[in-house]
Amino acid sequence: MMLIKKDDLKLPLIFEFAKYARVVTLFFGFLIFFWTLIMVVPQISSDSSLWRKLTPFLILFFAIDVIQRNLFSIRKIIMNNESLQFLYIAKRKTVIYWGDLVRIEKYQGRGNFFLFHYREGEEVKKYFFPMVHRDIIDILNFIKIIAPHIETDDFVSSLLIKIDQEA
Repeated sequence: MMLIKKDDLKLPLIFEFAKYARVVTLFFGFLIFFWTLIMVVPQISSDSSLWRKLTPFLILFFAIDVIQRNLFSIRKIIMNNESLQFLYIAKRKTVIYWGDLVRIEKYQGRGNFFLFHYREGEEVKKYFFPMVHRDIIDILNFIKIIAPHIETDDFVSSLLIKIDQEA
């Protein structure tokens, strides 16, 4: 087994989340949203059945849900010498500097997330990182290689490659 050291990494490392699927999903989300507004909603009248009145709003609700999930979820992760960056389409990027990253643990609530604890000034902040990327184990291992000072819980430790510190 070949061990990777920090000096061997070719930074920046970039991990992208299915961009073509996201573009297609956003396209159809907006298409359904505008189609419903332009073609379906105007056909509603006071004589329409309750089902016919509610259906366009259900369609709009699901279209808006698809759009907001794709606009506000992680688009790209960049690891460089200074920081770990999470980029989005319609949200400001989150930057965590390696020296400020304190702990990574599995979130014990609803959903599958890793919880990154990091310092920003005097306060410790939390960042919820979803466990959805196909390379999640590689991402965690690269983070641990670049910033070995980070504490991890038992779950995250079980995902990391055990590196002999004397090697």
